[in-house]
Amino acid sequence: MELLDRNYYRMLDDTELLRAAADSPNAELAVVLGERMEAVVTEMESDIYDYRERAADFERDCNRLDDEKYQLECEIVRMEAIIDGMAAEIQQLKETAK
Repeated sequence: MELLDRNYYRMLDDTELLRAAADSPNAELAVVLGERMEAVVTEMESDIYDYRERAADFERDCNRLDDEKYQLECEIVRMEAIIDGMAAEIQQLKETAK
């Protein structure tokens, strides 16, 4: 009869299973609750692994974007220096032309 009880408990959804545990706890019910808990732990561990992988991907993306930002800032500084040099040259040519 124990195997039949265990199979019956396995067919219950979580709410019904918890209700049965509150009403009449027994060894078969404990086994099924343990199985459910193990399944949830396994699923949560898998989810945690996935979230850590996503976090690592986001960190790599942030580092890449930070590198690109730095390169663009360097390019802006270089272009500003060229513009300043050209402005000075234009000013010098205007003064020479007078």
